[in-house]
Amino acid sequence: MFADFQYSGLVLCYGPLALIIVGFIASAFLSDKHARRTYLRKRGESGTAVQKEVVAQTPAGMVVKLTPADKGAAKQDA
Repeated sequence: MFADFQYSGLVLCYGPLALIIVGFIASAFLSDKHARRTYLRKRGESGTAVQKEVVAQTPAGMVVKLTPADKGAAKQDA
């Protein structure tokens, strides 16, 4: 059936393999929204990240607690 074609063995062997690999990469790329999503930060005019204590949840489901930095401690670190 495929003996008349010169590259039949290569097409029959590597064609489906290439389709599987390309399909896997495409499905992983399209379904992995959370890993590729950019974390957006809103910074105020003063340059501090948060003005008051904030409890939030990341896209992965982890709970994060952000507290404003003490101005005296920030000066000591610098």
